[in-house]
Amino acid sequence: MKTRLLFLLFIAFTLGLEAQGDLQFSQVIGVDLYYPAANAVWSQNNYLKVHEIQVTIPEGKIWKITSASIGFKNSTGEFDDPNRIRDLIISIDNIVIYSGYNSNSISEGTEHIYPLWLGSGDYNFKLKYEATDASYDSSETLAKVIGIEFNVIQ
Repeated sequence: MKTRLLFLLFIAFTLGLEAQGDLQFSQVIGVDLYYPAANAVWSQNNYLKVHEIQVTIPEGKIWKITSASIGFKNSTGEFDDPNRIRDLIISIDNIVIYSGYNSNSISEGTEHIYPLWLGSGDYNFKLKYEATDASYDSSETLAKVIGIEFNVIQ
């Protein structure tokens, strides 16, 4: 008898709940983080580059961040893997979504937290790059955060 009563209460409770809204595909999004070939700031025995942009997700939209990637262009305009990177981080509101660290070569990075869901509002996207060699001070650094935008249907 108790089991039936609990089952009926469970059914009544779950039928009374309402979802926040359904998601409808809107578009694939990409946020570019870019640091031009220019002198970096000398900081604690490293060449430091930081690029931040403010991104606003409109009301009624949700983003699902699915990946992030990074590349470097050398002086001839070709993509390159610099071998003197100390720290490499892409973050959204100080949540690291991509990081690589190795004193001799760029690593594949840490385990990522994908997917990362972002509701409507303002977010700070940041690319941070540190090199131990001055020759990488002038490399062009390109990063991209990829995701899917959904409409929230009430």
